[in-house]
Amino acid sequence: MKRLILLSVLLLPGCNNQDAVAQDAKAAPPLNVMSATPGDWSGLQLMAGREPAESGLMVNSPIVTDLNAMLGPSAGDYRKAMARAEPLRREGPLLVALSPASGAYLLIDDHQHAMKAGMRQNGRWRSWQTPASDFAPPPDVQALTAA
Repeated sequence: MKRLILLSVLLLPGCNNQDAVAQDAKAAPPLNVMSATPGDWSGLQLMAGREPAESGLMVNSPIVTDLNAMLGPSAGDYRKAMARAEPLRREGPLLVALSPASGAYLLIDDHQHAMKAGMRQNGRWRSWQTPASDFAPPPDVQALTAA
């Protein structure tokens, strides 16, 4: 009983200042902010051969922060389009994920911490890219975007 009284005496003074937690809490980074130091992308190669939805590439991988920043408000629509993507594959220096049925693609250069993404919206292609992503898309992505 003494402990309960002591605990309430210690905790009650903090109850009258309800803004303290909100003022001290760190805000989540805005969608348009890239990570200052990219995570270790070397583990992405282990996702090759697996569909992005199965591997967690779009929601639980080292690229997620930069992908969100790159896509901005289109991130949700892009994830939906990539939900039916084919298995991630290595093509030269790139990891490639295609979703031809939904009209979307993702190209990752895991050594340069760079990526490109594209999605068909309202009959037109929209594309995004991070700095250092000056690589050419593979032929199947070129064919997809030309159709």
